[in-house]
Amino acid sequence: MTPKDSTVTQSRVLAGTHRIPSGMAAWKLAGVALLLQIVLLWDVGALFVTDALVPGSIGLSDYPFADPAVMMLNRLLVVAVWALAVGVVAYWCWKRGLLHRLFTWEYNSTVLTAILAAVALHVADNLVMSTVGSEDLFPRVLGEYAIFASTYGSPDGAIVFLTQLLYYLLETLVVVIMIALFQRAGEQQFDIPAVPWGGIGIALTWGALHLLTGGTFEMLVLPLGMGIVYLLGNKHVLPVVLVVVLAFLV
Repeated sequence: MTPKDSTVTQSRVLAGTHRIPSGMAAWKLAGVALLLQIVLLWDVGALFVTDALVPGSIGLSDYPFADPAVMMLNRLLVVAVWALAVGVVAYWCWKRGLLHRLFTWEYNSTVLTAILAAVALHVADNLVMSTVGSEDLFPRVLGEYAIFASTYGSPDGAIVFLTQLLYYLLETLVVVIMIALFQRAGEQQFDIPAVPWGGIGIALTWGALHLLTGGTFEMLVLPLGMGIVYLLGNKHVLPVVLVVVLAFLV
């Protein structure tokens, strides 16, 4: 080590900083995104854990579960694991100087454009699916509240509904982080930042799994739109969170 290198190293140590890498291997970024997809499958695993904790309380075909306490327990089990995964990955990204590469936080005109695109994507998706599919234009979140209220009564229905909102919030965060990681991986590997790699990655994982478990081809097209919104907003966190939340709630 030369005297100059030694001086630079000492100054970094004294300042309490570390070098931010110029780029991380694409396979690592994609691998973390795939791990998050595996974490999302805990939704199924939590069914068996719930049944183990309260034997005979649920059936795999029962939704919502007959007992509101069992329903809340199941949702909180899912939320706890997803929240832990989000925290661990966020910390991992922060330690490696990745957060500012995955998301921007400064508001500008491109953010508004992306927000409008997110709303337009949702409106177009709902219109198409209500025309060619079996969906209606009634907000999904209100429909779920009505189901919980009629099944459990008050106030249990409202409490279960709040745990369901937490469920959607954490799923949103996981999907948003996956979009960002897949996008960064594609940029690192192919050096073509204009391609919505995040949307492609989500379509081939989260979307494909929903398609295989009874979803429609909407689950392949919608993720591509999410990836495009992420790029339109210059990777600002607000538009991409909005477009995913709208898909879940409205």
